Amino acid sequence: MAISKVSISGVPAEIRSRSRLVEAGLTVQAEVRVSIPLIGGKLEKVVAEQVEKLLAAEAEFAEKWLAERG
Repeated sequence: MAISKVSISGVPAEIRSRSRLVEAGLTVQAEVRVSIPLIGGKLEKVVAEQVEKLLAAEAEFAEKWLAERG
């Protein structure tokens, strides 16, 4: 299991994630926190959606790369 924490310089936000390799593939759990009153929750949702898209693209690339070399 790998644990990561990302802070965004100059922005009161962070992303924490846990990655685990299992039989079915890689599983990732992430938590996004944005500490801005009134709009933080909305920003968290937007950031979480973008992180999810990024992780999906990375997983697709990794699967293709491994299949070409396996």
